[in-house]
Amino acid sequence: MRTAATPPEVLAALHGFVRKIGKVPVMLQDGSPGFLVNAALAEYFREAEALYREGTPLERIDDVMRERVFPLGPFEVADQAGRRRRRRDVRRDRARRRRHRGRRS
Repeated sequence: MRTAATPPEVLAALHGFVRKIGKVPVMLQDGSPGFLVNAALAEYFREAEALYREGTPLERIDDVMRERVFPLGPFEVADQAGRRRRRRDVRRDRARRRRHRGRRS
C-alpha cells in the first residue's frame, strides 16, 4: 500500500521483487481496508450482510456462493474463524490457569 510519501524508487523496487517471485503487483491507495484480499473480503461480507438484512436466509447465501464462487460461503467463513478464535481463547485461558495454580504452590 502506498502513501503520498512513498518514494517512486521504493515502489519500483517492490514491483520488481513481486514480479520476480511470480506474482502480480496491485497498488492500493492509502486508506484502503488492508491488502487486496482483505479489501475484497470486506466487500464480500458487506454484501452478504446486506442480502441477509433484505431477508435472504443465511443458508441460501452460503449455498449460492459455495456453488458458484468460493469453497465456503461468507457465513461459513465467519463461523470457522469464530471457532478458531474460540479454540485459541480456550487454550490461552487453560494456560493462564495452569500458570496461576503453579504460583499458589
